[in-house]
Amino acid sequence: MTQPNKQVQTDISVSTHNDGITPIDKFECPMHQRMGFLPQYLGRAHVQFQSHVYVFAHQLIKGYDGGGWEFYHLTNGGFLMEWDNYKTITIHSPNGSSAEVDTETASTILNLMVLSELSFSLLVNADTLDKVVHCFHALREFALNHPNSATILKLID
Repeated sequence: MTQPNKQVQTDISVSTHNDGITPIDKFECPMHQRMGFLPQYLGRAHVQFQSHVYVFAHQLIKGYDGGGWEFYHLTNGGFLMEWDNYKTITIHSPNGSSAEVDTETASTILNLMVLSELSFSLLVNADTLDKVVHCFHALREFALNHPNSATILKLID
């Protein structure tokens, strides 16, 4: 039996051209579609992205020892790979900043850092680079309208 995508309501929204507000919702990727999730967004860079998220998590999250990750589609065309952890997380940035945040905020920070790093290493492959850059900007739009946007920007700067 196939499960429908689980919609996760957020309080995150973006301005539209008509000065209205369009929310950016996230929808959980069903288990049977997970194998194709990251390739759908990142093409051949999906393996690098996923492995770098784990490395960054080990380096930047106090006490990270692995665990499950959920995949979410964003309604603005982006995605979020979110650590399946419900505790408050202490995350340290390479810029010297740190903060105690929820899982969604920490995962958004990690994803943005990894997408940024990949954008510099993929300069030789224009098609894959375009996908990574698109995903970075879609997730950044999500982050800019997030309740913890100031913290996210402080840690990714």
